[in-house]
Amino acid sequence: MGPSFEGLQLKQLSIDLQVLTISYLDGLEGLTEVLQALPQLHTLQLPRTMINGQQELETLLAATQITSLQLEGPLVLGKLDISVDLIPNPEVAVALHLVSQACKVPVQNKEVQLSMLSQEQQETGPGVITAAFLQQQRVDLAQLVALLQPLQCCGKVEVHDLLEVTAADVLALAPLCRDCTHFELHGGSMEPSLEFWRQLVQY
Repeated sequence: MGPSFEGLQLKQLSIDLQVLTISYLDGLEGLTEVLQALPQLHTLQLPRTMINGQQELETLLAATQITSLQLEGPLVLGKLDISVDLIPNPEVAVALHLVSQACKVPVQNKEVQLSMLSQEQQETGPGVITAAFLQQQRVDLAQLVALLQPLQCCGKVEVHDLLEVTAADVLALAPLCRDCTHFELHGGSMEPSLEFWRQLVQY
């Protein structure tokens, strides 16, 4: 019996397979092994797949660096979940950049989720909301948007726990939301104004 990937036996796949779509994956373990067994593959789609944190990004990077994988169309991914905890880690930025470079085709995410509180803050609460805290959230937001620049979001963008959202935040998110169809704010707060709604509608 051949190796398996989420219950799929590799011996069931033809080595001449050119298009592979796998949905609803909870993790990417075994993906590299599958791609190595499909030398003719030119289209890979992983819709509704959760990519969570550095380890999943590194697995995706390893998969896209297989020399036999020559994608012709965009690499379509499911959900990318990224939080402020990953900002200090330079390997995350490198992995995101290398994924887009290794594929040599656009990398499209159906859904991107930004978490603006650290894991500890999510568990204990953000504490007293000060001007310094709000300013740090804006710095973190700019860094997360810059981190995701190599990728494209063609579906939904969710921003969690961004407090006192203003028109300036909409502008900051614009590069990430340029091709998205849905935008959602969760668990935060905002200061709506005429300029806020104008920017939101425009972008």
